[in-house]
Amino acid sequence: MMHLGLIKSGRSALRWLAAVALLGVLACLSSAQAAETGTTSYAALYQALRPALDVGLKDRLIATANVQSKLPGVPPSAIRMEIRARSGVRRLAVAQDGSVEFPLDSELLNEDPAVVSNQPRGSLTLTVVLVFRPYPTLRVPYREIRRALDQAAEVVAADLARNGAVVRGMAVHFAKGHEATVSIRGQNERAFIADADGRVILVDTPLWYHPDVEVEFSEAPIRLLPYVDQGNR
Repeated sequence: MMHLGLIKSGRSALRWLAAVALLGVLACLSSAQAAETGTTSYAALYQALRPALDVGLKDRLIATANVQSKLPGVPPSAIRMEIRARSGVRRLAVAQDGSVEFPLDSELLNEDPAVVSNQPRGSLTLTVVLVFRPYPTLRVPYREIRRALDQAAEVVAADLARNGAVVRGMAVHFAKGHEATVSIRGQNERAFIADADGRVILVDTPLWYHPDVEVEFSEAPIRLLPYVDQGNR
């Protein structure tokens, strides 16, 4: 079963998530606890993650898997995951921010091995985060920002249209503590200062559709995310 969540507008966390509840049944690695835990099949995770990870030919988008514990005090770095295939154990590296490279492999799909974790049953949530590819320069034509937003809108509309979700703009994430800014240059110039968490919300507006308008980042963002309005939900 795949549960779809959103970045909400307003004060909610600024991430678009396609949350997968399947990791709730992952098993602990300890054989002594085997009776108290279960396993998740590779095929179940594959089928749930593939629609969100496969963003087609959209050149401005990346979809990344992320795993987090629902238990307090358990950082992603403490999570261990592995695929127990006939050819051997394949360990999945979990980054400090929870990012994990889940392999979409046809041979593994045919075999359908068990996927296990060192965390208690029901304590993990696997999500897919939709992000924009970084730009190579600090100054970007706004038409390129709009192209990225249009691609994100297509993905969100395809998966979440019945929830009334609409892409409203871009959430720009800088490192915390930096006095970073996002500035509009060329027409209707404005400057936006990052908040305490290092975020700037750039809401799309026709005021910036002139071909000469550019967006200038004071420093390289660490992440660019779709800013989604959940509608009436």
